[in-house]
Amino acid sequence: MKSTLVRLPTCLVSLGLATSGVVFAQPPPAATPVPAQPPASRDAVVELSAFEVSTALDRGYRAGNSVSATRIDTPIKDLPFAVSAFTQQFIQDTGSTELFDLVRYAPGVTSGGKEFTGGKSVFTIRGFDQQPQRNGFVGNTYVDTVAIERVEVVKGPASVLYGQVAPGGTVNYITKRAQAARFTQLNVTLGSYNLLRTQIDTNQPIVDDKVLARFNGVWQNGMQYIDPTGKASDQMWVIAPTITWKITPKVTLVSDYE
Repeated sequence: MKSTLVRLPTCLVSLGLATSGVVFAQPPPAATPVPAQPPASRDAVVELSAFEVSTALDRGYRAGNSVSATRIDTPIKDLPFAVSAFTQQFIQDTGSTELFDLVRYAPGVTSGGKEFTGGKSVFTIRGFDQQPQRNGFVGNTYVDTVAIERVEVVKGPASVLYGQVAPGGTVNYITKRAQAARFTQLNVTLGSYNLLRTQIDTNQPIVDDKVLARFNGVWQNGMQYIDPTGKASDQMWVIAPTITWKITPKVTLVSDYE
């Protein structure tokens, strides 16, 4: 009996080896599970900035923050609109006695009064008339600088925060508040045409760190250019007391009068 040897094609042998390689390949290692993060607490406390302006960032004439633009104490560099802030140092060095003496240094602000003395109560900002604001509310018709801590001029539509639809902007002056330290400051100004101005600023804590009191007052004899009768005079006086009561570390009552 004669046997016959059958040879398989080489291509079939190679294909079988390749297939065997795929079948016996090692599976990839399983991924390590990542532990789930705990959900954020819904009772997290979000603390906003204080709703009062601070002069801690002021350096001379440069004001570091503003409260008139957003109603919250915010650095001026973070605001998206133009703000001109005038510090207490600027008020003293310029010798300003009226509000208009300060706001005229802001670009785009002029007197809006049509009469001779109207510039004391009405300003024109970018062509729109606007009355000044006192601590964010409607101010007085005549504003003396005796009780002013700082003046801020906000340009643009941010004035809607104060209920005034004045697209030009707004002028907001911030009054002085009682401090923890005791001090008294007296200023006397003399000038031509019988000008005499006496101003006092005294601060006295009643109860340390609890009840604070401050008094600002001024008496002024204005310039007298002509006196045909011998009795002409231009005299005015302003008193502005304020009391701060720190009821709790988070509750403060401020009462002022002018």
